[in-house]
Amino acid sequence: MKALVFENQFDAAVKDVPKPSIENDQALLKILACGICGGDIHFYGGTHPYSHYPQINGHEAVGTIEKLPEGRADFAPGDRVVPEILIPCGKCYPCRHDKPNCCSNLKVFGIHVPGGFAEYAAVPVKNLHKVPDNLSLDEAVLTEPYSIAHHVVTRSGINSDETALVIGAGTIGLTVTDILKTKGVTVIVADISEFRLEKARAVGADITVNSSKRNLEEEVMKNTDGEGAGFIFEATGVPKVMESTIDLAAAGGTVMIVGLTNEAVSFSGKKITGKELTIKGSRNAYRDFGPVLELMSSGRLHQSVLLTKKIPVAESATEIEGLYRDASNEIKAAIFFE
Repeated sequence: MKALVFENQFDAAVKDVPKPSIENDQALLKILACGICGGDIHFYGGTHPYSHYPQINGHEAVGTIEKLPEGRADFAPGDRVVPEILIPCGKCYPCRHDKPNCCSNLKVFGIHVPGGFAEYAAVPVKNLHKVPDNLSLDEAVLTEPYSIAHHVVTRSGINSDETALVIGAGTIGLTVTDILKTKGVTVIVADISEFRLEKARAVGADITVNSSKRNLEEEVMKNTDGEGAGFIFEATGVPKVMESTIDLAAAGGTVMIVGLTNEAVSFSGKKITGKELTIKGSRNAYRDFGPVLELMSSGRLHQSVLLTKKIPVAESATEIEGLYRDASNEIKAAIFFE
């Protein structure tokens, strides 16, 4: 089968590799399309914290079931599905406390095990979700990014009478914005890219701020009667941006960190206690694929505006290199195997 293989840092190639076999709890998927995550691009560049080589990456997959274990009546060959990406151990502290997304021994489809940048992939049957018939392939490939957004928004506990600030209008910031709008939240989105801010408006952002041209703190205070945002969703992974969130948050507010960095991040202890802030991290997704597919199918999300680049698998190695150099004018790129 054809697969995009990351052989080493800055070394990707489309190769013929063996078709995977399946174990008793797995399905064999014929991959139709797989989104390219920012993490995949960092993996290519060797800057991802879990980088290792060689590997077949890709976790934002959509496929059809090619083969199932005997005795499975809940799915059938030919079903169009999206796979959840987490393979937890089920035994460690977070698994025992219903947080398998934080599993201490976690394996992730497309990182620790071969993923969706290939014509076929082996996936646990329990991880599969059927794609509603009214969703196109172009829409279904956005399921996994939306699950990350659904998880962080759910974890925040936000209500409809709130004003939220989303910092960063990449894929995650935009999907967070879209999910927030389904809850009736007033959303301010900040970014330094006019292209991305235009997409933020397309998914329903009430206010957009180009923070390279306007003072973000002044804009937030102006639009919150001087109080600050009750909820902040940090989706850049930039340490200084993370550090700024406590100045932008209202007293008693909540800061959700979904951006990822290896670098140290410093907060003023006095500001955290003085404002009695709640600061939460958010990792992966758990029990979010079903609700996301329902929201997509019901027409309440804007997934169709986020796919900006469709890449044939034969061109994927060259395109990954281009995305690593400059992805500023893309939101979601995906590799297509059809």
